[in-house]
Amino acid sequence: MDLYFNADAKFTKWAVKAGVLKEPFVLVDVGVQGGEHEHWRLLGDHLVVHGFDALEEAVTELRRQNAWRSNRHYHAVAAGKSDEERTFFVNAANPTASSMFRQGASRFDVQTRERARKVQVRRLDTLMTQGLIPRGDFLKVDVEGFEMDVLLGAHQLIATGVLGVETETNLGISPTFPDGHFSAVSDILIEHGLLVFDLAFNRVPRASFQRALAAKGLAATAEGIGKPATLNVLFCRDPIQEADEPDSYPADHDL
Repeated sequence: MDLYFNADAKFTKWAVKAGVLKEPFVLVDVGVQGGEHEHWRLLGDHLVVHGFDALEEAVTELRRQNAWRSNRHYHAVAAGKSDEERTFFVNAANPTASSMFRQGASRFDVQTRERARKVQVRRLDTLMTQGLIPRGDFLKVDVEGFEMDVLLGAHQLIATGVLGVETETNLGISPTFPDGHFSAVSDILIEHGLLVFDLAFNRVPRASFQRALAAKGLAATAEGIGKPATLNVLFCRDPIQEADEPDSYPADHDL
């Protein structure tokens, strides 16, 4: 699910062409399998990418494709809340669904064929402190349910002045997130003055509903009905509101 993208983007194109950008724009892309989104190409050579993925094969291919670029850096490392080694479940049938969590039988009937492997997990804060990555201007996180761990390991990185965060989340609750996954993500980012600016979501019909249709001899329905499943949310700083309504922000937030 892609967020709204203005392919015309006259202001961005003008800013790049006129030389308004005086320093590189750093994108930290966690879950970079397949490469960063095409909308980042609008920044041209001003864009510096530090991409992370636990799937070593995906990183190897990205390095091959971008070998001629000095502003693209891809790391075969998973980002998380602790510096550790962890089991990663590779879905050979659908590599983009590989996850830190065993998927098992899905209520959405998504095909899985998992293989477990050990991967290195590093906090983005650790990597920044050690000088292995620079401070970021934008953080994108798409890691199949591991998003909260990435954010919990990136407090310092976000606090250095990240302007926006794009992350997957959902409206579900669990023993880990009794108030909901979206609420937990939002609480972390609001601490840094990042507010919801855009979102996209899909609706996935329950597998039980599809089976009921089949039992009645009816065709399975496509996505588009059912409650919202996965959300892709853009959080950004809002300098105008920060200036006009400073009392709306956490007291310890550095405007």
